[in-house]
Amino acid sequence: MKQTMNVAELRRYYEKHNLIRILFCSANQSWEKIDNPIKFNMSFESMFIACNPNVICLKNSESTLHFEKVKCAYIDVDSSPLGTVLDIVCGDINTRDNDVTYTLITS
Repeated sequence: MKQTMNVAELRRYYEKHNLIRILFCSANQSWEKIDNPIKFNMSFESMFIACNPNVICLKNSESTLHFEKVKCAYIDVDSSPLGTVLDIVCGDINTRDNDVTYTLITS
């Protein structure tokens, strides 16, 4: 089941469910091309979510990954044996023309 959440709702969800592992893999991205010469997997232990501006920051002991201009998130708790699928939609708040969706796996 997929739920749509704004940034504030996502922050409350994250605080309630105490997610301890967040995965960002290039192979899970809808925009990924098979012939792309770069493949990467990143694992994070914490997520910081700010509402003004709408930013999500993933952190581990060595690096960070920032998502800016976050419009909404889709959470699908039933879709993967690896964990909960979290799609983050980023783009200009006034249009959908240039939206980019990033897929994370959380547990």
